[in-house]
Amino acid sequence: MSGADHMSKAQKKNAAKRKNKKAAAAGAEDAPANALVAEEKPVATKPVAEAPAPSALAPEEKELRKLSKKLREIEKLQSNVDAGTVPDETQLAKLAKRDEIQAQVDKLQAALESVGL
Repeated sequence: MSGADHMSKAQKKNAAKRKNKKAAAAGAEDAPANALVAEEKPVATKPVAEAPAPSALAPEEKELRKLSKKLREIEKLQSNVDAGTVPDETQLAKLAKRDEIQAQVDKLQAALESVGL
């Protein structure tokens, strides 16, 4: 390598690691093994939302979420129809299933409340 100015960030990092590894092997304590290169900054991590993993949910909870989403879509569609939008056949079929889906949601909510979830 001809000069440190032409090295990429990764090359500089790897060079520092090799230098620190040699120093540690030689018994020198003046170069810590986890030292950062001067231009390198630690990577900031984004906080992860505390949402339960999808596999951690009970099948009833998954079904409830799915049906609740369908109800939200139907309500949005209904508000569009109320505003004057003409629905097509598939949208009419979806609107016709509103009461059936609402009954399923109510049943699942009651079941989950009785179990204590």
